[in-house]
Amino acid sequence: MSIEEALLEEVRELPAAKQEEALRLVRGLRQPPAVPYDDRAREMRWIRENRAAYLNKWVSIEGDRLIMADDDAMKVYEAAKAEGIETPFVAHLYVEDDVPLIGRWS
Repeated sequence: MSIEEALLEEVRELPAAKQEEALRLVRGLRQPPAVPYDDRAREMRWIRENRAAYLNKWVSIEGDRLIMADDDAMKVYEAAKAEGIETPFVAHLYVEDDVPLIGRWS
């Protein structure tokens, strides 16, 4: 007997109200919990539009707003946390290379 069959047998022996409660519990287990997701598209757009002004700097961005730019990544991170941002978006901006790196090994 599989574990599923054994559980069903146990549930069938319960009173109707308890069966409904057990079914609600099982249905809840089947669905993965909702995980908040932020694709950071606004932050990536900000970087595309403002990269040149902040080259070689660390930046913290929330949506389309610059929180701080500095040479010190930890200062930038801490500034965002101080503003109450739970998961700061921090990036180091460098010159974007238009020529792809192509390696060749012999």
